[in-house]
Amino acid sequence: EMSLKGELETKSAGYVAVITRLEAEMAKADEIAKAYAAVAKSRKNAIKHMKDTLLYAMDSCGKKEMSAGDLTIKIKNN
Repeated sequence: EMSLKGELETKSAGYVAVITRLEAEMAKADEIAKAYAAVAKSRKNAIKHMKDTLLYAMDSCGKKEMSAGDLTIKIKNN
């Protein structure tokens, strides 16, 4: 019985160490995920702003289509 109790204490200490490490890793992963989500949101907002600005400029000039290098930009009616 004494060796069983000692084995349980040893395994419990190991479990606690692993749980503590996993909790720290989880917290770091959550932090990184939030940072990436903020970057994605910022990029999405920048893209929308640029598209809106381009649409406004084209509309102001009465253009429905423009060439920009190898790209052609067209205003679609949705």
